[in-house]
Amino acid sequence: TVVASRTQATSADDYLAQVKELMDARTKFITSGGDYWDWDKSGKLQQIINITNKSIAAKPSSEAYFYRAFAKQLLVGDTQGAIADYSKAIRIDPLNATAYVGRGEQRFISSSTAGSREKKLLKEGIADCSKAIEIDPKYVDAYECKHKLLKELYVDSRKPNECQQKNKVFNIAISELNKLIMIDPSNSNAYTARGRAIEYGLPADYSKCYATYNRNYNFEHALADYNKAINLDSRNDSAYMARAWLHYAITRRGDYPLDQGHSAWSKNLSSYQSALSDFTKVIELESYLYSTEAYDGRRLVKEALGDFKGACADYRKATSKGVMYTWEETDKKCQSRGY
Repeated sequence: TVVASRTQATSADDYLAQVKELMDARTKFITSGGDYWDWDKSGKLQQIINITNKSIAAKPSSEAYFYRAFAKQLLVGDTQGAIADYSKAIRIDPLNATAYVGRGEQRFISSSTAGSREKKLLKEGIADCSKAIEIDPKYVDAYECKHKLLKELYVDSRKPNECQQKNKVFNIAISELNKLIMIDPSNSNAYTARGRAIEYGLPADYSKCYATYNRNYNFEHALADYNKAINLDSRNDSAYMARAWLHYAITRRGDYPLDQGHSAWSKNLSSYQSALSDFTKVIELESYLYSTEAYDGRRLVKEALGDFKGACADYRKATSKGVMYTWEETDKKCQSRGY
């Protein structure tokens, strides 16, 4: 029998039960509208590290190393310590797909400061996420992790072959996500991931990468994927957020394929209103991942529509919720209008 009480813990399983209680409490705190940053800085992550240390001392396990890695990366940004612990988790349980993705993500993060080792780390991260897909072909996070690493490894805006490399990564991502959707057609997150991949594959403007991008896909296909994701799961915050930014992107450029044949302002107004609705939905869902970003996105839309009072209110809300930057121009406008 596993003993959950901290004062009674005597075995590795007892300690793990405590860690799981803390992780469950974190999830409940966040899903009830709490800010994950507040929870993570409250001392409980250090508590998880301390308890997993005891669990590992009693009996090393893949779960304990995984939880300790998770806490290390959040508490102190200890990417090397997290990578080491994910590796130990994998050594004990070679089928721990989440540990492979965790290690792949940490290798991605650490690659930016790795100097000459950058490409090696990125390739190792790709191998990690590929292994996770092999273990669990329905694991959407593994696909997105792999595609992010591929972009970082191969696409360089300073090189003349940027467009060809971007198209190469796009085709890999689309091919893999098409297969995922074929085997799991009710996976809402898979459609969101494919929508993001389609957006990535489109040229930012017609002066660059226009000749090389895959014309089998356009913004209407990305929008259709986000719509499908939301139809499958009406609480899919990442799909609402992605769709909101897509609608906002459409307003910024009149030459996107989706806009052809329409009055620029009438189409932009409709897209602004759609973006506003989706940003608001993310806020209503109290998304712990996206609510702050949603306030900032809604601020941009309200400002574009001339609702400066509403824009300033959302700007203040975003900064109060932990946005690590301020927009000087917005700040000046809000102050000058007394908002």
